[in-house]
Amino acid sequence: MFHRSGRRLSPALVLVMALGMAATSDAQAQALSSDVTFHDCTESVGIGPVSLTEAQALVPPAFSIVDAGGSALIVVRISNCQGVGVGGSSSVPGTIAHIGINIVPPDGMGDINNYTITYASNVGTLVNALRATGLPAQHDADLLYEFTRDSSVTGNLLGIATPDPGPTWHVYGRESDPAPGSAFPFRAIWWFQSPSRTLRMDTGFPAIAFGTTQVSFQTPGASVLTRLIGGHTIASFPGLSVRGVFDNAQMTVTMSR
Repeated sequence: MFHRSGRRLSPALVLVMALGMAATSDAQAQALSSDVTFHDCTESVGIGPVSLTEAQALVPPAFSIVDAGGSALIVVRISNCQGVGVGGSSSVPGTIAHIGINIVPPDGMGDINNYTITYASNVGTLVNALRATGLPAQHDADLLYEFTRDSSVTGNLLGIATPDPGPTWHVYGRESDPAPGSAFPFRAIWWFQSPSRTLRMDTGFPAIAFGTTQVSFQTPGASVLTRLIGGHTIASFPGLSVRGVFDNAQMTVTMSR
């Protein structure tokens, strides 16, 4: 799952992207190369076991799913930033909600690699930029990320994603801030394969810290998510559940045919 300096860690994923074109010959990989920057952010990340068979139906054969004792691992992440800047544009407040399946690093890079199943944001410029790369990102104007403090270091999280069309889902529960001085560099890479290209979304965090959480996941109705988790609820994410806090991050997106 997570690796850093040869040790298993308890981190979270992060999303930060990029756009801008760099043309290459047809024989070479094509790349979209520019930045999406994120400033003053918090996030909630949960990981738990799901059906390996259902995950294999969603992840293309070119990617190897991490086998966690006969199960795959779902990765659920929602983040909220005071500033999201796309390709050098002015930063705006925004939220991102995405879900993936943990995979073996295809190129041996990153602290965590995931294959994207669903992606939504209330930042229109980010959604449009990602759609241009082939990722079926969804605009969710009502995407909610609400953290209500009940002390100086703890609070309750409610995150609700209702993209149209779905799937819709939400996370909720208690979270604690990270301990002071516990931040470290981290790198998360999310992937997606369209009929014409493979997307690699590489996010670097110069310093991110993780606090503890007791957060659960729910998704109503019948959808790809209910088939994947075998129901409607993941209680308290048995694999990993963390609250991430970071000042800035940056993601670069590249495409290959």
